[in-house]
Amino acid sequence: MNDNADAARIYHADLYGLRQEKYDWLNGHDRASAEIDERYPAVEGAVLDLG
Repeated sequence: MNDNADAARIYHADLYGLRQEKYDWLNGHDRASAEIDERYPAVEGAVLDLG
């Protein structure tokens, strides 16, 4: 992975439930207090397909 400090970082966590419950959980946690994984693109410069 690129060691550039300005590079974007991607984090992932599985949250289930109603939207408001997930927002409440996210507001009460951060990366240090939750089980959130940092993800790396498979290829440098890869673009996420959201569609």
